[in-house]
Order: sequence, then C-alpha cells, then structure tokens
Amino acid sequence: MGIPYSRQINAAFEQVTPLVAAGFKVLRTTRDISILLAVIQVLTVILLGFILLALLLLLYCVNPDLEEERKAIVTPWLRYFASITLWSIFKTLFSMVFVMGLAAAATWHFFLAKQWVEDVEYEGNVDAEKALEDLDGDGEGVDNGGKKGKGKGKK
Repeated sequence: MGIPYSRQINAAFEQVTPLVAAGFKVLRTTRDISILLAVIQVLTVILLGFILLALLLLLYCVNPDLEEERKAIVTPWLRYFASITLWSIFKTLFSMVFVMGLAAAATWHFFLAKQWVEDVEYEGNVDAEKALEDLDGDGEGVDNGGKKGKGKGKK
C-alpha cells in the first residue's frame, strides 16, 4: 500500500525540484541586479552633489556682491588646484591603481568563492540524486518471500 504513495511523492518531488532550482537562480540574479542598482544610486548621489557644489561655486564667482565670500571660499580651492604637480598626479594615480587592484582582487575572490559554492551545491545535488536512485534501485530487487499478493506492490 505504501509503494504507490511513495511513487506519487517521488513524482511530485521530481516535478518540484526543477522549479526550486529555477527559483534559486532567479533569486541569485535578482540579488546581483539589486547590488548593481545600489551602486548606481550611490554614484548618482555623488555626481549630483558635485554638480550642486560646482553650481554654488559658479554663483559665488559670478555675483559681484559676494566678492569677500569668493576670496574666502573659491580662491583657496583654485590655489590648491593650481598647486597640483606632475609628481602628485603620479602618486595619486599609483594609489588609485593600488586600491583598484585590491578591489579587483577582492571582487575576483568573491566570484571564485561564489563559483565554489555553486560547484559544491552541484556536487551535493548529484550525490542526492544518486542516493535517491540507489534507494529506488534497492526497492526493485525486494522479494515478497514467495507470497502472492493482490498486485499492489508491483511496478
């Protein structure tokens, strides 16, 4: 009596398993897209802040009533930008390349770790399927002990 019920459970499990796997892939893709959108939003806020700052500095430079504020706010920044040398540009570029290299290495490690997790999950799925096949295979060779039944246990 338990064998047809087990067959129904196995059939339902075989139908649901691909749906669960597809749902997991959708969730992983959604997570990656949400991270990308968060980064884009942060960059948008930073760029809008720079645009606002540039417009305020332009307002200070153009308005003749704000001459003292221009000397106090805009002129020091312009002096700073004028004092930039070739050596400071090289140092800044080297530092940025170093930091970007660290970020790239961390990102690469993240994706390799992600691939490793996917490989482990795949191996686990293969092992689980093999175990299920072994369980199904063990049930085929079961002898009824010579008893004759009504055929409920036949495949």
